Amino acid sequence: MALLVGAVLVVAGSVVPGAGGSSAGAVEPSAGVPVSAPEEQTTSVVPADERDAVLGKGWESSADVAWTSVGDATGFHVLVADEDQGLAPR
Repeated sequence: MALLVGAVLVVAGSVVPGAGGSSAGAVEPSAGVPVSAPEEQTTSVVPADERDAVLGKGWESSADVAWTSVGDATGFHVLVADEDQGLAPR
């Protein structure tokens, strides 16, 4: 059985639309909720020299696909990675 690895970027905090006369699309933090700048997105892939140990025997010819989904202020996103590519995101 192949080991599937997935990652989900979770951004904590909530926002509400700006009130009264603010520009369209503006958001303000909810009262009492700390808001920080989003972290830089990085690509995660199983390093080539670790794939046999992490992904298991036969990963090179596997048709397994790892996927997850996440929703954020920009929409709903489906994140997909193929095992035979070392789980590099598409």
